[in-house]
Amino acid sequence: MEKVLEDFKQWLRLDGKSKKTIENYSLDIGQFLSWITERNINLGEISREHILNYKVEIMNSGLAVVTVNKKINSLRSFNDFLIEKEINLERVIKPGKDRIKIAGGSENNVDVYSNEELEKILSAVDEEEVTLRNKLIVYLLLYTGVRVSELVNIRIPDFDLLTGELKIIGKGNKYREIPLNQKLKKVLKSYLNKERKENKHAEDSQYLLLTERSPKMHRDTVNYVLRKIGKDLDFKLNPHKFRHTTFTLLLAKGVDITTISALAGHNSIETTNKYYLNTSKEEKAAAVSLL
Repeated sequence: MEKVLEDFKQWLRLDGKSKKTIENYSLDIGQFLSWITERNINLGEISREHILNYKVEIMNSGLAVVTVNKKINSLRSFNDFLIEKEINLERVIKPGKDRIKIAGGSENNVDVYSNEELEKILSAVDEEEVTLRNKLIVYLLLYTGVRVSELVNIRIPDFDLLTGELKIIGKGNKYREIPLNQKLKKVLKSYLNKERKENKHAEDSQYLLLTERSPKMHRDTVNYVLRKIGKDLDFKLNPHKFRHTTFTLLLAKGVDITTISALAGHNSIETTNKYYLNTSKEEKAAAVSLL
């Protein structure tokens, strides 16, 4: 698959694409190639059904609509490449159908959990049948705002329990430190001293989150855990929605945008402004109710 990706990059260069476009397209297609490899799908076997399943998966991962549409654009170019190289002659991408339509005024809306929903979530993870590991997953998502990709890559040495900080290597290998609140530290210590020690991978793995089968939790398992916790709730649990909730709450409590940007690991304050200085759906609904 690496050779295919390199051939695709060269094809984009010859087509006159900019360095940034090639970089973005390559990242998107690299993720797609990993997805088909995990499912033993050959390039020549990629079908319309596979694309639709992939689209559903990336939509459910909590990505913004604009990001999903960018990935569709990348896949369209990759589809053109496969056809031109006679690797797969099927037109599997249909941009008009595959791109998600955005209504005017809806761009960059952030979907967050309400205070009532947060109470239900925290109550659900306090149930006896919820393991300490699964409770810790929810606490980390809510109280640090980490991305799910960052969550599964957290290692034990990334924590400094004396200073109460978590070190995260985020997008583009960007480093940041996130303070841990007392609630999170308490659950973390309980997990480290009990459940994790009992896992058969504990001695050989530096990763924080383990499963019975693996020394490192996969992001799909995080989604499964959240579905399991939320099975009795009247709303779905989504990793990225926790992230949006974290930073929206901080903004509402008066934390400055520069600090929020640093905690979120954004490349610039403009990115933070784009998402968190816009009103949420709930705020818009509340405003309309005043009419």
